[in-house]
Amino acid sequence: MFKKPSVHLVALKFLACSFIYPVGAAEPLLVAGDPIIPVDEDIALNSSYPGNEGPGNVLDGNSNTKYLNFGRLRAGFIVTPTGGASTLGSLNLTTANDSSERDPTTIEVYGTNELILSLDNSAGQAESWTPLASENLALSDNRLTVSEVISLNISVAYTSYKVIFGSTKGVGNSMQIADVNFYQSLDASGISFLVPGSPILAIQEAAPESSSPESEGVENLLDGSTATKYLNFGAENSGFIVTPSAGSSVVRAFTLSTANDAEERDPVNWELFGSNEAVTTEAHQTGLGREAWTSIATGTLALPADRDTAGSQVIFNNNDAFTSYKWICRTLKATAGAEVNSVQFSEFQFDCDPTLNQLPLEVQKLTFLPNGTQIQLDWTGAGGSTHLLQFSTDLVDWSYEVDDSLDPDENNPYLVNVADLPVSAKGFFRFVKSN
Repeated sequence: MFKKPSVHLVALKFLACSFIYPVGAAEPLLVAGDPIIPVDEDIALNSSYPGNEGPGNVLDGNSNTKYLNFGRLRAGFIVTPTGGASTLGSLNLTTANDSSERDPTTIEVYGTNELILSLDNSAGQAESWTPLASENLALSDNRLTVSEVISLNISVAYTSYKVIFGSTKGVGNSMQIADVNFYQSLDASGISFLVPGSPILAIQEAAPESSSPESEGVENLLDGSTATKYLNFGAENSGFIVTPSAGSSVVRAFTLSTANDAEERDPVNWELFGSNEAVTTEAHQTGLGREAWTSIATGTLALPADRDTAGSQVIFNNNDAFTSYKWICRTLKATAGAEVNSVQFSEFQFDCDPTLNQLPLEVQKLTFLPNGTQIQLDWTGAGGSTHLLQFSTDLVDWSYEVDDSLDPDENNPYLVNVADLPVSAKGFFRFVKSN
């Protein structure tokens, strides 16, 4: 595969005899303040229900039946009303027959107009969901009791809704609710548009193990200092999502720096994804199902044992532009059988044109000699490699070769005869590594 040559430019004006020093490595793509969030793809799903206590019971209008989910925390359901897209103005709930410690204490509501692909007892994240509401619940300890009206006034109509009960009153083995009613009105008047027979799935949007100490958050990756670090207790399969403020980009390399301690926490195997959708994943969530992600590359890191040290640049093939990137650590450096509670690293940077960084700055100095007929180029290059010296009048056409077999040890400095160059008021030189 053709590899873009490493190039460095210097510009000159023949008449004015002035020059501009060459351009070096490209500006870093990631900068402090870019939106970046931690994620962890590992979740433990415990969603299940007794055969006669499935999610369909919340639609039957009978408080003597109930929906119970052994997943408990962040358990809920996805429902697709048979009446089609509807706006949600308000809702209420009815407590189940027993065990008030199983009552939910928070409710989150999401909407989508996508086809439902999630399966029963899944995480319910196979679709893109729009957050609509998040409310605390104060359900009565009395059994078979209708809650107060929760007014939402959601003006956009959705074909499906997802309800997540984030927590329960107690720490028992399940979450339960007898009935849930959705109304288009703001005061729960009229008829619920959740009716028996509407497609409904039990889900548990289990929270991943992702978390970070207060001073070791993901923003430390972009602060330019190896004295700080990002640590995630999600360990393997955790990482981050970043949206470069520079906009859409084609990344082809990254560099990662080790943290201050605990070499066994260093990432080894990794995977990189890209997306052009708006990022709706929240911090410390899975990063799965919220946006569509395209796998860009996978590989293995060989980070140094030295702490607070940058590893070698990792270069991969990619020609696709994305607005956001997700980087995931698949395995850690820990020895076989060892238990490691986290992944950590101190700095991270993408490179869109890694070939620019493979050589040192080549044109160090341009000098018009007193004879007025020659230009002296002082340059550096890769030892053992042959270089081309090319000339352009417009930075587009580089077909003019001044010399095609230069050795930095033998041809430095290099003298260019002005008379041999195309006639122009300005021109540009570049050295190119040819092998």
